[in-house]
Amino acid sequence: MNFRRIRWGRTIVALVVALILSLPHHAGAASVTLTGTTQTAWGKLVAFADDAQSAKLVSQMNDFRSLQTQEESMDAKIQALHYSNEEELTVTKNKIKTIRAAKIASLEAKVKKTEESYRPLLDKYKLLTQQISAAGTIGSKTLKSVLQAQANLLKPAVALAKADIKARKSELQTEKAAVSKIAASIRTTLKEIDTVKVQIRAAKSGASSSKSALSSLLKTFNSAVKKPDVKTSSSTLTSMLSLYTKLVEYKQKNYAYEQKITAILNKAKLQFPSS
Repeated sequence: MNFRRIRWGRTIVALVVALILSLPHHAGAASVTLTGTTQTAWGKLVAFADDAQSAKLVSQMNDFRSLQTQEESMDAKIQALHYSNEEELTVTKNKIKTIRAAKIASLEAKVKKTEESYRPLLDKYKLLTQQISAAGTIGSKTLKSVLQAQANLLKPAVALAKADIKARKSELQTEKAAVSKIAASIRTTLKEIDTVKVQIRAAKSGASSSKSALSSLLKTFNSAVKKPDVKTSSSTLTSMLSLYTKLVEYKQKNYAYEQKITAILNKAKLQFPSS
């Protein structure tokens, strides 16, 4: 009777395990997934094991499924934050080009308008100086004297015109220099992202190495489960759990680095002038 109860109990455990393994899961999203054949064999393995072994196996599989869930959740968070950061980085870089763009455009328009308003005067003065030079060349002192007198009358106005144009250009250059300084400061901040991206690549490399090692162990695990070999299945799963934990930790680091990029982008945004 006891033997029948034990067998019946193990059958129930096997059914429960099979039910757990058959619950909806995002197959392919996790680095390591169990095929339907392996899941079926696993249920039989748990039923085949003694009570202590069965309890341990069930606990290990629960941990395995928990790590799968953690990884999938982390992947979703990393992907969402990464795309958000990339979009924000593009927006920030484009925004640099528009820093005080309206003011600079206004100052450029003022320079152009000022130059155009003084052009007739400056052109007239330039023509007079050319005529004075020509008169000197042909030796006409009278003509040169008359032209020089006209030029002398224009000199004060010409000096004021040139001073006004110079002031407008200086104002424009000062504003451009200020904008360049702000832009350089923001770009220096954004440059910090490059260092973080190196850290992200290192984390991804670590996760990839863990995934490769897991894939190798999975073959041993599948073979042991199908035999069924309780001891090898359990010991292999222990190694898989250790590697899977490291893989999830690498992805947690990846997410933390994406958060660091978000912080850098926020820092850069604060460096933009309010107007």
